[in-house]
Amino acid sequence: MPPTAKRIAQVITNSFEHSTTTIEYDHCRDIGDGRGYTCGSIGFTTGTGDALILVEDYEKSKGTKTSFAPFNTELGRLSNRTDCGGSNSDITGLIGFDQAWKRESCDEKFRRAQDKLADTMYFLPAMGLATEVGVKSNLGKAIFYDTAIQHGWEADNGMSLKSIIKMVGAYKEEAEYLNRFLKTRWKLLCCFPDQVWPASSDRVHELFGLLEAKNFDLNLPIRLSSYQITISGSEYMEKTCEGKPLTPICNNSKCDPNEQEKESGIKAISSAGKSPFHPFIIIPIIAFGLKFRH
Repeated sequence: MPPTAKRIAQVITNSFEHSTTTIEYDHCRDIGDGRGYTCGSIGFTTGTGDALILVEDYEKSKGTKTSFAPFNTELGRLSNRTDCGGSNSDITGLIGFDQAWKRESCDEKFRRAQDKLADTMYFLPAMGLATEVGVKSNLGKAIFYDTAIQHGWEADNGMSLKSIIKMVGAYKEEAEYLNRFLKTRWKLLCCFPDQVWPASSDRVHELFGLLEAKNFDLNLPIRLSSYQITISGSEYMEKTCEGKPLTPICNNSKCDPNEQEKESGIKAISSAGKSPFHPFIIIPIIAFGLKFRH
């Protein structure tokens, strides 16, 4: 996926998740979904293991203790649970963790660690599955990425990206396949027996709009009416803790989503093949099942 198209896809999903085009590196709170604290750019959680992986990667890059040091033992305990009692939502041993996250989010290394793990755990798997299916367009890949972020991708449990792919069936033509894919995803969200998943179906409606407009390249501007957001390309995906803007969506004047760049603010990864998954990253996902996102 070209770098600009990848940034547009990230901003679309971030708009769905946080109602802003700015990546929420410092976001950290208990949203009441049974996964403990949900934090950072894509919602790493303390109850499923990925927050621990991120903290460990970050501390290795720093080579010194960080604000997370007092919480490492408890993060390990929560991440290593094997029972099905649903107690991974426990944050009683993590009082102050959310504030530590906000402090560390001012560090460039912590932000880049978030980018790297988000690619490894979600973007690359989504691109790999898109390639397997035959999805080629920027829009199709953005839909797969957004689905992986919200539904998870690894477990075949009836709600994940893998499950939706199985339900949709064989790929014949891009627009027809994406239409079937979004209809299946929409039905799963709308029919889920709680108050949270059905309320999140607006994001699928917005993706339907892009498909109906035949915006397969993700050309800008993109209007997300349900979220009152227009992505023009002039927005900045990242800001410092002092509010200084960093990383524009478009690094080229014409903002061509298909233009290849030598460098980009957030590393873009080609979807030409499958990702070289690392076992220590996959294990927590399998161990704790699907990481539902609302």
